[in-house]
Amino acid sequence: MIGRKCVVTLEDSDAYAKTLRHPDSGDNGLWNLESLNPAWPVMTNQRVVEALPVRHVTHIF
Repeated sequence: MIGRKCVVTLEDSDAYAKTLRHPDSGDNGLWNLESLNPAWPVMTNQRVVEALPVRHVTHIF
């Protein structure tokens, strides 16, 4: 799923549509989450519980 658009669920049960990227920390289990909307910053070093592929994205922003 690295480099692909996906819906990720974090430990706090929040879910986001993001592009999964390698972490800055190098820590296994942590990921950077790049927003599909370029106006939002990258969420760095997040612990992802689940990542599911997104098949179609319609930009509404």
